[in-house]
Amino acid sequence: MQFFRRFPLAWYGVCAVFFSLIALLYIHREQNVYYWDYVTYYDRAVRLNELAAQSPVKPIFKIFSSIWKADYNYLAAIIPSLFVNLTGFHRQFYILSILLFYFFPALVLFNTLLKAIFPHTTRQETRLLCLIPLTSVAFIAPTLRGFVDIGGLAFIELALLLTLKTDFSEKQSARKALWLGALLWGAFLFRRWYAYTIVSLFLSLPVLNYALFQKTCDRQRLKTLLAHFALAGLSAIALVLLFQFGLLRKILQTDYATIYHGYQKPFSASVVATLKAPGAWILPFFVFGLVSLRQEKDRRIRLCVLFSAFNLFTSFFLFCRTQSPGIQHVIPFAFWSLIIALYGILAAGRRLHSASLRAVYGTTLLGLSGLATYCALFTQAPYRVPVLNALLPEQTNPLQIENYPAYQNLTVDLVRDYQPRGSIAVLSSSAVLNESMLNTLGDQKLHLISISQLDLRDHFDPSLLRARYLVVTTPVQTHLAPSEQRVITLPAADILSGTGIGHAYRKIGASYRLSQGVTALLYEQIAPIAQEDLNSLMDRFYAFYPDWKKPPAH
Repeated sequence: MQFFRRFPLAWYGVCAVFFSLIALLYIHREQNVYYWDYVTYYDRAVRLNELAAQSPVKPIFKIFSSIWKADYNYLAAIIPSLFVNLTGFHRQFYILSILLFYFFPALVLFNTLLKAIFPHTTRQETRLLCLIPLTSVAFIAPTLRGFVDIGGLAFIELALLLTLKTDFSEKQSARKALWLGALLWGAFLFRRWYAYTIVSLFLSLPVLNYALFQKTCDRQRLKTLLAHFALAGLSAIALVLLFQFGLLRKILQTDYATIYHGYQKPFSASVVATLKAPGAWILPFFVFGLVSLRQEKDRRIRLCVLFSAFNLFTSFFLFCRTQSPGIQHVIPFAFWSLIIALYGILAAGRRLHSASLRAVYGTTLLGLSGLATYCALFTQAPYRVPVLNALLPEQTNPLQIENYPAYQNLTVDLVRDYQPRGSIAVLSSSAVLNESMLNTLGDQKLHLISISQLDLRDHFDPSLLRARYLVVTTPVQTHLAPSEQRVITLPAADILSGTGIGHAYRKIGASYRLSQGVTALLYEQIAPIAQEDLNSLMDRFYAFYPDWKKPPAH
């Protein structure tokens, strides 16, 4: 242990190897049924390599054009693209690239930040501050599922470290103010949804910085500080205008609360999901940390914990106005929560006067954290016990699906028998079956027509009706409420019943028994769709969405 204290990077090297082995074990247990956000940035990494094979200029143009206007830009795919190109285009190397280049840098910075907030800690406390975040399911689970989003947390942490070390009320801090704006913009650049955390930080960072460095009110210093934070804000805005003006214009013209209405759950459900991500077992320490602030004598700790609480509640409220958080969106909320909970853990431990009791306390907590992570990633049995299910983190076992051979058979048949004869579309949108899943199963050899998924975001895309072959499920599959995905349910109902546009289709080939009792069927378009049938379909859409435009001529 003395060696690791002298060479802390060696400690993180050991942790990196350990978690890399866990990642390999995790991915080894998965089936090749990745879809949607689980595979988004892997696909982007592969695409950058395909473009690089055509011309060295093309991937650069793709990266900058996506930064300019895309919700999901290619920036976060650069490192994975280089890594998988060197090591082989396999899922395990993609996950390792995120783990080594995004997850661990963010966690190392987190530990550095914790040391800045809690500078006077014992060896046992330092171990807790290091290992509990490393074993947090809220951080490791999104990484193992293929999300790159934790990389954006590094920009937030660097901005916080800069704020803790710089007195922005001094006139010579202008250059650092520019750096602060650039760092906060970097989080937005990496993943757009960090905007909610950035807004919260711009509200709270000036207060924290002034309170840390000024014990009395000095109007001139306050004016200087506000000027510097205004400069930071202007630099962030300038970078957005310079590099992301197309995206900014899109954001200003889009009502995200409306188009993501289907992803909006009751506020209480969002709270439960956020608590569940790291595990409710840390909640007592979170509460104890807030309660203990009344007795905390260290002004810096008190300010930083209150600052964390403000950003947790403010950013969470802002985010939930648009949609409920998913597994990746919880990352910054878990970050703020852990700072408070770790303070509670330290405060509780310091009330134990016996060194042996403190040692047992720390070891028990580390054991519980590691056990909770193991349960969330690799087991199912504890979740069948109601009390344990309530306390443990969100279950995130390796992706597997029932009747996997049926999925493989469906994909093989589509690639071999149907794709050579015409285009294919998948009229299903759930974790049971979706076009993204079939693309992954087909190792990108299956080229499907992309169709509309969400009513308010996509509207109805008539390109669906140009596909010669359709994969339809019975019962019809949606990942949101059917009322949010009528672009799937209405045409699927017609085709399955042989009414409306279904007159132009006939069932062909085999049936495929998928998971959860769902059956996939194949239909071939055998005649042009009659205009009256198309009009009937569109009239049903207009009954729900009168503002939709008239369809183009079929």
